[in-house]
Amino acid sequence: MLQINDESQSCLVIGNELYEKKEYKESIEQINRAIEIDPQNAYAYYARGNAKYELSALGFFYSGPMSRTCINIEDFTCYDNDVKKSY
Repeated sequence: MLQINDESQSCLVIGNELYEKKEYKESIEQINRAIEIDPQNAYAYYARGNAKYELSALGFFYSGPMSRTCINIEDFTCYDNDVKKSY
């Protein structure tokens, strides 16, 4: 069975509560903390993906820690680890 660090799980629970309140940016920040504490927490990666999806559906792009930075939103040119990608 998958073992999850208690502190990581607490951050994930808070992140999920923020997600339910549609506070996606704050949710991502809490979930990022969960991932920093326990990089093996697969649930946290899944939850972060959902929050990023909802944020982007509102027309926003998360550009905080642990994300790629969108430079030109008009043509969706993004830089991810020094590799240019166009979407």
